[in-house]
Amino acid sequence: MPRVNMLRALSLSAACWTALTATLFDHAPNHFDGYVAKFGRHYRKGSKEYELRRELFEHRILKVNAHNARPDRLWNAEAGIFADRTEEERAAFRGWRRTSGVAEHGGTPRSNFGAGVSLLEMEDFVEAPEVDWRFLTTSNQIIDQSACGSCWAATTASVLEAHFEIHHGRKNQLSVQEILACTPNPRECGGQGGCKGATVELGMEWILHNGVNDASTVPYEARDSKCPRDDGKALPSGVQLIGSDGKVKNGMGLVGWQTLPKNEENPLVKSLMEYGPVALSVGASTWFEYSGGIFDGCNKDVVIDHAVTLYGYGNDQGKNFWLIRNTWGPDWGEKGFIRMLRPEDSYCGMDNDNQQGVGCKDDPKIVPVCGMCGMYSDSVVPHFAGPKNLNHLSVPEWLRGGSSAIQLPHSEHARVDISADSAISLVRREGKGSA
Repeated sequence: MPRVNMLRALSLSAACWTALTATLFDHAPNHFDGYVAKFGRHYRKGSKEYELRRELFEHRILKVNAHNARPDRLWNAEAGIFADRTEEERAAFRGWRRTSGVAEHGGTPRSNFGAGVSLLEMEDFVEAPEVDWRFLTTSNQIIDQSACGSCWAATTASVLEAHFEIHHGRKNQLSVQEILACTPNPRECGGQGGCKGATVELGMEWILHNGVNDASTVPYEARDSKCPRDDGKALPSGVQLIGSDGKVKNGMGLVGWQTLPKNEENPLVKSLMEYGPVALSVGASTWFEYSGGIFDGCNKDVVIDHAVTLYGYGNDQGKNFWLIRNTWGPDWGEKGFIRMLRPEDSYCGMDNDNQQGVGCKDDPKIVPVCGMCGMYSDSVVPHFAGPKNLNHLSVPEWLRGGSSAIQLPHSEHARVDISADSAISLVRREGKGSA
């Protein structure tokens, strides 16, 4: 089936945006007044702004209808909450860019993530046919970042929340606002910090050394704010920082993070399969109108400008796909997720505007990127101390054995612990409800 490239004709430069995407309206799908009513716009009919918004809306409707009329398409498009926005307004929602020229790990990595050791060197790796971490209860905690380029902070929290549940057997919603407000960015990696952009690596490094409050203590505001630590707001009771000896002394258990080998697929697959969800960099400027299906709307050359969480991979009617959680709310895409085509080849190109859209100050202008929407270009995994606790009655079949490298006990009430240094070294502990 040929690739569908209809949305490539749109010159879009933004990625981190609010996408409360829905069907336009029930009875008049091409009528601007119906769109205005559905999304609560307040344009004065007959004004210059009304006419401008109507023209933008009609332009997007034409593109959406043309795309959806193609019988060979892999995904469906719809005109949602950003159908009447200018390109400059869409650009204001970008917030994450791939980091380069900065540290690629922090804290104490796991033994097989150590410096100079590639995941490809592990001989026991056998790829499972499918992986899907959405059985984690934290998977449905999908933030709507709104008009703030906070996708880097939201993705930092998303990945850490997933790994916290994998290790502790319970969910914990972290404060995206505190990560956004407190993470320093002196080299302007991925932007100028806060809503103007930063990186997942910077977010994880700050949390590693400072801890982080939960979302109820410091709620999300979708705007730049003063770091609450500056006002003496301490961590929740019982939470302490990591000591100078590197040993964990906090409830989260984060001891480090690692950037996987760039533009390589196998390390990403292995890490996702055996450790959990992974933070990704992508070029998401063509994602605005996605509503469902397997997305294949990126050229090989793409500007990396968004942060998301890789949750799995699979196959649908012969098409391999990646399962990705976005930061645009649960009403966008497939309940907040997008399935993206996993090409048979490496699908490599160039990011020809690295300094404008990604990277730190003084980084190269042009850098190579691979994977659909450049998703292999930069991926980050956290390291947690101690064993993993997959004490879930809903653990999926792919994680129970067979082709997966991780074997679960036969008893549905047994606790599964996975060694921090070896994802396939298991300990069985009997007893209902142990945590």
